[in-house]
Amino acid sequence: MADELEVHCGGLDRCVYIADAYVETWAEIILLLCWPHLARKFKEGEFLKALVNKDNLGVITKHVHLLHSCRSIPQFELLAPLIFEVWDKALDEPAFAKRFEAT
Repeated sequence: MADELEVHCGGLDRCVYIADAYVETWAEIILLLCWPHLARKFKEGEFLKALVNKDNLGVITKHVHLLHSCRSIPQFELLAPLIFEVWDKALDEPAFAKRFEAT
């Protein structure tokens, strides 16, 4: 049955066994952290530890919501690098950009 499906991405909470099962079944799959888990990690401070200037939080929060509002993977793939570059260069938050991008 898995051979009949064309799966391009899979949402998960980063559990290794789920990710392994996805990749074992669909080698080319793009693994995505689900929005509720990402939002919770963002609010609970996991990402904020990497934030140098807390004054950037408002702009970064707006950017995260823009990423969430993407309607397709191609749209996300176009927007994300632009936002990460703004965080890295304009806001001088390279560690935060790398941390978020790795997620």
